[in-house]
Amino acid sequence: MRPALRLGRAWGGAAPLQRPLQQRLGLAQLQASPVFLQAAQRGFSSDAAPAAAVVKELRDRTGASMGKCREALKEEGSDIEKAVEWLKKRGVRSMEKRTADSAEALISMGLTPSAAAIVEVKAETDYVTRNEIFQQFIRWLSDNIAASPVALAGGNVEELRLEDGPGRPRQVAPGTVKEVLLELGSVLGEKLLLGQVLCLAAPTGGVVAGYVHPKQADGLPGTGRMAATVALRPAPAAGCDLVRLRVIAAHLARHTVAAQPRFLTVGSIPAETLRKEREIFRAAHLEQVGPKKTGIVDEK
Repeated sequence: MRPALRLGRAWGGAAPLQRPLQQRLGLAQLQASPVFLQAAQRGFSSDAAPAAAVVKELRDRTGASMGKCREALKEEGSDIEKAVEWLKKRGVRSMEKRTADSAEALISMGLTPSAAAIVEVKAETDYVTRNEIFQQFIRWLSDNIAASPVALAGGNVEELRLEDGPGRPRQVAPGTVKEVLLELGSVLGEKLLLGQVLCLAAPTGGVVAGYVHPKQADGLPGTGRMAATVALRPAPAAGCDLVRLRVIAAHLARHTVAAQPRFLTVGSIPAETLRKEREIFRAAHLEQVGPKKTGIVDEK
């Protein structure tokens, strides 16, 4: 007769149901492992991750990366207001020490009935110049500069105070141009610099208008990579339709951007520049008519 199989004796010692649960499951060895203990501590940490909705709200409000938003919320216990301040403080300190080159730039034009301002702001990458917050900021900046008598008089634009009003991005607070550039740079993660600033006031009894050629198709209107402003004064001024004159000035500005002229009148062109340009046009014409007609052209 074959002996009956006894499972308890096969495992050795007491029957399976009489042994401790952790021993039967093999947990005694796992609990002794440092790797297991570290994994357990990470898995059962009391620091809960911020909710996705809160992270998204902070990102929409500040424009900071998702990683930075999570870090800020974790540091401040998911308090959005404190997280905003945390991002600003950390970002400003980082921007003050940053030495990267600001190679990309975006141009915006501010217009008032009596003045126009073309403003350039530089960033480190094209990614930031395409950012909607950055484009809103530069529009707000150019509008403030165009309305500033200090800027029109050639004063220090970096110390100009940007006041609250329509168009201000909610990610930045009113302050001087220098302060706001530093604050916005801390939000976007790149060093921002004020580039060229050109102001043009309308002449007495005249108008001023301008045109900005967009840098990308989906860019904010009024921002781009090239711009021009034109001021016109009617002579005589009596009876002139200033609305139509402003339209003409805007068309001239558009053509100026397209042609990119270096001089305003023929008389302002240096003689040497004029000679070189004539030689270039003559050479191009001779190449077009061919060698048989070259002699005829030379005689003329």
